[in-house]
Amino acid sequence: YMDRMGFWGESTPFKNADDFIDKLRDRGVGFLEMLAIEMKASGKYVARALSFEEAEFCTETIKITAEQRKTYDSACQIWHDVRKQFLILSEKR
Repeated sequence: YMDRMGFWGESTPFKNADDFIDKLRDRGVGFLEMLAIEMKASGKYVARALSFEEAEFCTETIKITAEQRKTYDSACQIWHDVRKQFLILSEKR
């Protein structure tokens, strides 16, 4: 059933499910949580335990190392690719 989500395959950044899963594993639990939030926001994931109710967020500016910047840039690129694929797939429907 995951094939229907459109995360991998033709016209996506990921060749197959294994490629997609490997990339997710490389980025850790935080990335998986962000993916779940994105999926819930787009209606592709329903979870009563994943709620924004009483959630608090704040923005802080911190200094990061070059390696941390590389990791951040990589995560941004993946989210860009995932969002792009969501938009492409939603236009096809």
